[in-house]
Amino acid sequence: AVREAEADECSTVRRALEQASRLVADGTEALEDGALDHRERARLADAAQNLLPAIQAMADGQMH
Repeated sequence: AVREAEADECSTVRRALEQASRLVADGTEALEDGALDHRERARLADAAQNLLPAIQAMADGQMH
């Protein structure tokens, strides 16, 4: 059961990091022309908002 919990935690951390990487890649792509339009800004804001719970759980050491 402990090993299973550790595997779940690693999986959760991996998903959070993948989401963060996508956010960075999407942000970099959106800024290629030097500006963010309202659609890009909204898309990035949504992605960041969706990432917050996972980042907070990592910061709190409470990955489940």
